[in-house]
Amino acid sequence: MKEYFGEIISGSFSEGLWARLSEEKKQDLRLNIADFVVIEEQETSFFSAISDIALSDNFRKFFEEKMPALLREVLLEESSYLLKLEPLLIFQKDGTVRKARSAPSFLAPVRLALLEDFQKIFGKSTKEHFCLGNFKDTPFPFFFNLKAFCERSNGIFGKSGTGKSFITRIILAGIIAKELASVLVFDMHNEYGWSAYSEAEGRIFGLKELFPNKVKIFALDEQSALRHNVQPDRIVKIGLNQITPEDLLLLSETLNLTPSASDTAYILEKQSGDNWLKELLSWDPYTTSERARSLAILENSLFALQRKLRQLEKLPYIKEVQDDSVVEEILGHLKRKESVVLDFGRFQSELSYLLVSNILSRRIYESYRKESELAQDRGGRVWPLIMVIEEAHNFLKPEIASQTIFGRVARELRKFGVTLLVVDQRPSQIDREVLSQLGTKICYPLSEEKDIEAVFIGAEKASVLKSMLSTLAPKEQALIFGYALPVPLIVDIRKYDKHFYEETRKDFLKNSAKLTDSVKESQDLLFPD
Repeated sequence: MKEYFGEIISGSFSEGLWARLSEEKKQDLRLNIADFVVIEEQETSFFSAISDIALSDNFRKFFEEKMPALLREVLLEESSYLLKLEPLLIFQKDGTVRKARSAPSFLAPVRLALLEDFQKIFGKSTKEHFCLGNFKDTPFPFFFNLKAFCERSNGIFGKSGTGKSFITRIILAGIIAKELASVLVFDMHNEYGWSAYSEAEGRIFGLKELFPNKVKIFALDEQSALRHNVQPDRIVKIGLNQITPEDLLLLSETLNLTPSASDTAYILEKQSGDNWLKELLSWDPYTTSERARSLAILENSLFALQRKLRQLEKLPYIKEVQDDSVVEEILGHLKRKESVVLDFGRFQSELSYLLVSNILSRRIYESYRKESELAQDRGGRVWPLIMVIEEAHNFLKPEIASQTIFGRVARELRKFGVTLLVVDQRPSQIDREVLSQLGTKICYPLSEEKDIEAVFIGAEKASVLKSMLSTLAPKEQALIFGYALPVPLIVDIRKYDKHFYEETRKDFLKNSAKLTDSVKESQDLLFPD
């Protein structure tokens, strides 16, 4: 039922519109920043958002003087609330929706947005849409266009403890259930593959348990898997022969390498090929001095590089020589439209995460690039892949973003079928160009002003978005804006719980040809009678 609560009294499209709240509604209607309203006219309607709430100052001069109590009471009753509205979209009489580029007429009536208004804009549950929660402070479900989300690199931001990992799980589960892309998750804190535990939520099921025949676990730490009584699909080992000078760019700060270290590494690689690092670490002091002279490298620089890179030898998963069978196996799963979680187990150091993620991603990306070029020649395209990285600022710092595989993927806008989902609490430390290329951003509360500024780089009406961000609840509420949405909005994010598991599994089974025995076993485990 349409209930009008105000009317337009002034404003402009560029600066915003002002609506006056009607007398009969001002006492019992509770409106907030970022609530959606509709301004109605005879031929069109303006879907708008509340960007500010103010009090009329018509009687301010009277309150500056002493006055009788009765007069004060009368003036208070006559005072009015003003709402500043941002026109976002226009509903045409023929049912079409387009971007707002004009303003409504004087005294046009204003009402709260209804379910039918939201459905016109955001759609309903379909093969491409997935319920991410409810529109803020409403019982209306928000169906997120996951297909559009998968078409660009995207970002999830928020300070620690706000819910980034929960919404990442929800979105990845939706992508897998809808069979829209494969995902490759570099799971630094072991949150996505197997079960985890939370004091508030209890047992939290991982993607492997939700989709046992569609998600594979590759583990870096075999001992950790055994202790937790889980069986990974493959144990990952990394060879010294797989580490390139490019990897040292990411490790410069972690290993305290000098700016010339990567240049020295490139010289060694040119001389010895893939065995450059194995040979460097095997040299005794005499050999190291001789090689420095023969290759015209500063002797102190070569000794320093050798000493710092010896840390890599101590990592239990590092071997002298390793073939590419792990990469080929991962690629096989991805091409079969399956997803892979790389579980780091105990090896949650920045060194391990940067090294392993970069080595595997580079090889996988190169394979996708070649296959994509061949597919394009035949008029087709490869099955899309989304690579998920946490603590993304470590990979995408301004000084190295242009030279790393993740920076290239972000800038290429799915050119070769690969996109990024970056998860981070410090967006200000990510390269500005990379931030501007992220199609859709999901933002939880941020406390640092520089992080807030960074999130809105390249966004239209950034001041309005900042105002919306400031109204978020500490948890379970997120601001979503960008490519996958027609307008920015705040969403009450759904819980990642048994109801979600059941709904997602049913959605997945609807999209699957048949239910395998392993899926039946998982279903019985998750939802016993």
